[in-house]
Parts: sequence; C-alpha cells; structure tokens
Amino acid sequence: MADTYLIATFHTHAGALKFERKLKAVDESCKLMPVPRKISSSCGVCARFSFEDYQDLVFEDLDAVYRVNGQEFLRLWTNEVD
Repeated sequence: MADTYLIATFHTHAGALKFERKLKAVDESCKLMPVPRKISSSCGVCARFSFEDYQDLVFEDLDAVYRVNGQEFLRLWTNEVD
C-alpha cells in the first residue's frame, strides 16, 4: 500500500515557515521539503503533513494543498486570490 499524506505549497519561504508554526501550534507534525517535480510552486518549498482539518489553517500565502498517494498528486484546494 502506498504512503498517503498531504502537501501544501506556498508563494514564499516565509509562508512555508508560518504554516509549519501553525501546524506545530495544534500539535501536528510537519516537514518542510523541496516541492516534488510533478507539481510547481513559487518558492520551491512545500510542507508535508497529515492534518485533515488544514482548511482551518488557510492564509494568503498558501498556494495549494495536494493529497499524495504513491506517485499520484490530487489537488484538494487552491488559493483563488492569486
């Protein structure tokens, strides 16, 4: 069975760090890492996490959220303010 998790992409590095702090504030783990080549991001950094209630943490610098299952990327949310 493939490993399933969520990835958030950001417009800036500062946005990635802010999201990491928001997840840690609700006792959720988060790993910042380079964005996979199959998706793109303005800043090149993404957050890997498993917090399903991520919509509570949405802010202006968040670009998109994907569910990753093996090598498949399903976009769950996109920032429409771009």
